Amino acid sequence: MRQKDKAIIVIGTARENNELEMVHALGYKAILFNTEIDIESALQIDVPVEIDLNNEDLAISKALSLSDKFEIQGVFT
Repeated sequence: MRQKDKAIIVIGTARENNELEMVHALGYKAILFNTEIDIESALQIDVPVEIDLNNEDLAISKALSLSDKFEIQGVFT
């Protein structure tokens, strides 16, 4: 059985923040949840997810579906 990649979900980051770089520096895949993701940010992350951050049920559902592929280590907001 293939081992899942370890990942951290980052929610609602601004481009000038360095959360995604920190996630990668720690050796994790970066999953970004945000209402809009520009192309520059999308190229820096492993899994870009444009999602309505006000829809808690949808966000949780998406995170759970990603746990089929990734071993989610944490959520950073």
